[in-house]
Amino acid sequence: MAKNDSGKLLFADMLIQLKRKDRSTRKILWDFCDWAIVRYPELTYFTVTPDMVREHLEELLLEASQKSDPAQYAFIRKRMLILNQVFGNSICDKDIGYNDYFIMECPFCGNDFLYGEAVHNNLRCKCPVCKKAFSTHKKMPILMSASDKELLDYRKRVDTALMDLQDQKGWTVSETYAYLSDEMKLPYGRTNIGRFSLEQCKEALAAIRKLSA
Repeated sequence: MAKNDSGKLLFADMLIQLKRKDRSTRKILWDFCDWAIVRYPELTYFTVTPDMVREHLEELLLEASQKSDPAQYAFIRKRMLILNQVFGNSICDKDIGYNDYFIMECPFCGNDFLYGEAVHNNLRCKCPVCKKAFSTHKKMPILMSASDKELLDYRKRVDTALMDLQDQKGWTVSETYAYLSDEMKLPYGRTNIGRFSLEQCKEALAAIRKLSA
């Protein structure tokens, strides 16, 4: 953490610019202060330039790419948006080469593509060739297993039906999934809509209808 007077003052001035002051946002600001004060010891809020922020983000991207961890992409984008808000910048993905680092290999068709070329949402992306979706999180490999349009539609139906059941019974999320786990004879930890096959989706819908009837 930035402990010298310059770092504390920079952090305080940055914090003033934000309405959101949750723990993760404060951590992002502290990380930037740590980095900035080392590079620019006399730095103040009023002397931070867009080039300095870009330099910080580019270093984070390079570090993440060297660790082969594309899951860091979502966090780096969040940093970019928060730092833009703090300093009134308009830095975008293209400015820091956000889409140019990670080369992904589709686990289904073997196609290589840049992560930024994929249709992605947080930790999930879709191969631009075979159009199948999968997780990019190294701790949850292929969480979103092969999913064509029919399977995706069924997963959405199961998700909606589960939320309706939860509201109807007044259950917690854990209680709802525990019921589904018992009915489908699946381990609780494997009862995840993102892992369901088409047949499992149909089985889940039948189990939900049985209790909703």
